[in-house]
Amino acid sequence: MGIRRQYKLKMIGEFAILVLLAIIGWATLTHFKTSELLIDFISQNEALQMDRILSAFFCLGIIGLIYGYRRLVDTLRELGARQEAEKRAVWLAEHDMLTSFPNRRFLEKFQRDTHKNGRQKPHRSHAVYAIELDGFKTNNDANGHAGEDEALVTICTRLQTLENTILVVRSGDAQFMIIINADHVPRQIRFAEKVLSEISRPMTIDGVQTKIGGCIGIACQPEDGDTLEQVCNNADAAMYVARETGRSGICRFDEPMKQRLDQRRKLEVELVLAVENDGIAPHYQPLVSLDNRSLLGFEALARWTSSDGTAVSPDIFIPLAEELGLITRLSENLLRHACIDAVSWPTGLILSFNLSSSQFSDPLIGLRIVRQLAETGLPPSRLEIEVTETGLISDPEAATRILGDLSQAGVRLSLDDFGSGQSSLAQLARYNFNRIKIDSSFINQFKNDKKRNEIVRSIVSLGDALEIAISAEGVEEENQLSGLMELGCHFGQGYLFGAALSPQDALDLAMNGDDRIKAPGENFLRDNGKMFS
Repeated sequence: MGIRRQYKLKMIGEFAILVLLAIIGWATLTHFKTSELLIDFISQNEALQMDRILSAFFCLGIIGLIYGYRRLVDTLRELGARQEAEKRAVWLAEHDMLTSFPNRRFLEKFQRDTHKNGRQKPHRSHAVYAIELDGFKTNNDANGHAGEDEALVTICTRLQTLENTILVVRSGDAQFMIIINADHVPRQIRFAEKVLSEISRPMTIDGVQTKIGGCIGIACQPEDGDTLEQVCNNADAAMYVARETGRSGICRFDEPMKQRLDQRRKLEVELVLAVENDGIAPHYQPLVSLDNRSLLGFEALARWTSSDGTAVSPDIFIPLAEELGLITRLSENLLRHACIDAVSWPTGLILSFNLSSSQFSDPLIGLRIVRQLAETGLPPSRLEIEVTETGLISDPEAATRILGDLSQAGVRLSLDDFGSGQSSLAQLARYNFNRIKIDSSFINQFKNDKKRNEIVRSIVSLGDALEIAISAEGVEEENQLSGLMELGCHFGQGYLFGAALSPQDALDLAMNGDDRIKAPGENFLRDNGKMFS
């Protein structure tokens, strides 16, 4: 029952009580002939002008009645406006402004209501489809935010036309969730295929034809969860697996998937704690001059051991840190420790440090790096920042500004994984790199593969022409080393020279060298002038 209706009923009740009291009062006065006595009193006391006083009281009563009625009307109108505003606020909180679709908050309320009703009707079941759009970022880059909004509205219009849907929710920026009555698996797959077909139909935005795909995860109640909330979470898990299979993937939730999801969630919790407690530390892989095997410096690599003693690969926890928004904090922690370690190395050895492509979205990243150098006392000339082509093309303007600021501060720049990304030559023309690192995929088989050999030769020649030092990643065998030296490659790193070392082992190698790598000598800068030009 609405607030306005409750208040109206209350006022009617009070008015009825007043009328009843008035009737009782009139009956009482009639019974005791009070009106006759009052008239006699007024006639006998004309000098007191009691008739006028009673008339004034009567007029005041009428005026009070009119005033009370108007206040009642105004109060009801105000309550109605407040109730409408509250309804509007609730609607805005539970719906997406752009598409008018229900959002995550509405879905959570729907889940609670469904769970409550399910106690009375336990045999109700649902099929949930978690959808993530493919190619959405490409469309955004091509058409801008206005084009992105138009594409979303178009897709939502198509989803609304689907039959037998109970609820369609926009659960994320490029994610949706559809709930239907559950049925056998073949029909569930056919429905998912129909959804993909609707999403993938070409659309025209600002005169440009655009096609957006999607991936779908499916989970059902009760076989994939006792409550709708559990089923929705499991559909999300299946969607992430479908995304890994490629464009237009469809994946049905299963129990092993739930185990992987539980492991991922456990890893997420541990990663958050590890970043907060500084539990991820840098190790150092030697960077070596190929002609004389003298140590040039180290590349800092993140290493993390989970609570159960398992070493977690950076290929796993770095992308996870990016997804969780932890990469900035993690990078700052690693860089601070690495700079402190590098200060104790012999003067001249460089510290090479990787920037994640997602960090270019932080306009203050250059300032953060320079501040770390000032706080730790490491000269900017001894720090080399490695970037990938993916990071450069994701936001060229931001990359130009950030790398330009670092270069002006005296920090060295290196292009990592050269040849494995896009527009490599364009990046060399745009930025002032001090070093190019040939991706390890070219080094693995270049001695036995003519094409790879020619590619490596061309990259080395390009570096000589541009006066940029060339370094090879993934050097693991002596024949690779000899081949690179024949081609004129300047520097290298890989298991042939050693894996990533702990800070103490790196310091020992820097001070004393070993049977594979020479410690830097007195003529270090002269012998490795190519690197420091």
